[in-house]
Amino acid sequence: MWDQLKQLGRHSIVYGIGVMATQAVGLFLIPIYTRVLTTADYGVYEIISRFLEVLTIFLGIGLRVTAVRFYQDGDDIRSKNRVISTAILFMVPFSLGIVLVMQLLAPTWSVMLFSDKAQTEIVRLALGVAFTELCFVLVAAYIVARVRSVLFVFVSIGKFIVGIALNIYLVYYLRRGVEGIMLANLINSSVFSIVLVYATFREVGFGFDVKKLKEMLRFGLPFVPGGVFLFILNSGDRFFLLHYGGESAVGLYALGYKFAMLVFMFTVGPFLRVWGALMVPISRRDNAGEMFSRIFTYMMFIYAWVGLGLSVLASEVVQIVADPKFHEAYHIIPILILAYLFWSTTNIGDTAFFITKRTGIKPFILGAGAVVNLVLYYLLIPKFGGWGAAWATLISFIFFAGLTRIVAQRVMPVPYDNLRFLKILLVAGALYGLSFWVPWPYPAPVFKTILALCFPGALYLTGFFDRTEKEKMRELFQTYIRRRPLHNAGEMHSKAERNIVR
Repeated sequence: MWDQLKQLGRHSIVYGIGVMATQAVGLFLIPIYTRVLTTADYGVYEIISRFLEVLTIFLGIGLRVTAVRFYQDGDDIRSKNRVISTAILFMVPFSLGIVLVMQLLAPTWSVMLFSDKAQTEIVRLALGVAFTELCFVLVAAYIVARVRSVLFVFVSIGKFIVGIALNIYLVYYLRRGVEGIMLANLINSSVFSIVLVYATFREVGFGFDVKKLKEMLRFGLPFVPGGVFLFILNSGDRFFLLHYGGESAVGLYALGYKFAMLVFMFTVGPFLRVWGALMVPISRRDNAGEMFSRIFTYMMFIYAWVGLGLSVLASEVVQIVADPKFHEAYHIIPILILAYLFWSTTNIGDTAFFITKRTGIKPFILGAGAVVNLVLYYLLIPKFGGWGAAWATLISFIFFAGLTRIVAQRVMPVPYDNLRFLKILLVAGALYGLSFWVPWPYPAPVFKTILALCFPGALYLTGFFDRTEKEKMRELFQTYIRRRPLHNAGEMHSKAERNIVR
């Protein structure tokens, strides 16, 4: 069991580097965006980004997730390759045709999103980004299916470097604003999509299986309505804020949301990249239930630890990274970090639907969550603005997580340790509460950092770790101690030899 956990952890860390490189484009450019763009401009950028999100749902028709799942079920390398080539050969012309039609209606989309035609050119660029990025994501899914984590990192770092260079030139140097951001993304995703699609076809060959396509569409199409509900849960609040608070309110909220999402992107996000390829083999083990339970607990522990660190230091981080006009965005970060902890439980809980291939259940769960979310948006956002949006997200995610757990347990029971999850929540909450009390003359960030670092120790005192985990930690510690003196002795021996030579 521990060997498989080590394998999962190793690949997750490598994918984490790749995801970090991809996401770091937006993070690295926050100082530039917040200084070049106004809060209203940043709001426009956010609305366009969310428009791309929902468009990608329809263009992708669930094939990214489906291709990985069917690739794992292939009996031999030829059938596996046929899955990938079929998915690409169908999706590329299908999505390209839709995008070309939508290009003709770009002024109409601008009016629908912003009530005027002023953003038409930005919409046109965004449509191009949607198509090219979808091609990139599908090919990246093939890399993930092969569990080629090192290649994924190289590609991600290359895309990161090119993206940074293009954004600096177009946004900061030429002052092209949101249009410059979209143009940089279009060029970047186009280059990498063309190269990777070409390389993928050289590896898998050209093959189209109509029967396999029908099976994949039957499996993947339920993700489309589910994806729309998913969009409402994750992004619907921006459009309510745009209506009730304007583009500046969206800009401030979007920046806080981006910081909160970093915790998910750098912890659970990399894990999910590799989990899709490993969940099926693990499910065939005799101790699969115990494995799933431990993986869930460990991922919640890691997420909560990183989330606690960012929550207690949210004010300081935003002040360092963003322009002063965006500083008040830090208030919503801890609420959204907690919301995405519950969101993470649903991502792991979805394992039951993928393994049993009962993905048709998921849209109903997402639909119920979306309805609750829309009601909360309507009740809270007009009165409380960004605060209302954040609390609506948290409450609806808790409801969504609970409903997912109930249904998933009926589909595929897993012996989750709910007491350990509760301890994670309570200890993290207690330390976060203490962060508002600074009893010594040292700077507050030092005190807050120490509190965050105390999280594992505080959990240990509650009896969080079981006997097996304590023995494993003791074994690792003793191995480290045994190696350290030998290492130091080797250094001393080398120094002595150098002195004799002298």
